[in-house]
Amino acid sequence: MPPLRALPLVALTALALGVAPASPSRAQQRVDKEGQGAIIEGAEGLPDLARGKAEAAAGRLEDAERDLLPLAELGYVEAQLALGRLYTHMQSADADAKAIHWLRAAQPDTPLAEVPLARALVREGSAKSLAEAEQIFAHGWDEREDVDALAG
Repeated sequence: MPPLRALPLVALTALALGVAPASPSRAQQRVDKEGQGAIIEGAEGLPDLARGKAEAAAGRLEDAERDLLPLAELGYVEAQLALGRLYTHMQSADADAKAIHWLRAAQPDTPLAEVPLARALVREGSAKSLAEAEQIFAHGWDEREDVDALAG
């Protein structure tokens, strides 16, 4: 079928499916890292680990959480670790509990979660948490000679 003849068919199909071009008043401009953008209606974009880490490093904690949380929930260890570290910088009891949760989730798969987890447990402050933190610090030093574990 010639392209011009197919155009009315495509338009009718789009209308039948309820697909219409985004109106400027309801559309959002999304700009990627290189400054290029497209008008997308109702899209938040896919979570991105690298972007989440960059946002955390830049201090945009809510944006970082938006990228990291879905990935951490899916079991991505690197996202769990990054999210746990993110929460350790928020300085609240709720954030400490979230940090402990995500660092515990990452701990079986990466030793990089041990020291931040132990430090979050120390901040939590209960006798049980302090005892667990002491064991984690000792394990980090005994097994890997991690100087951060020794320093606490």
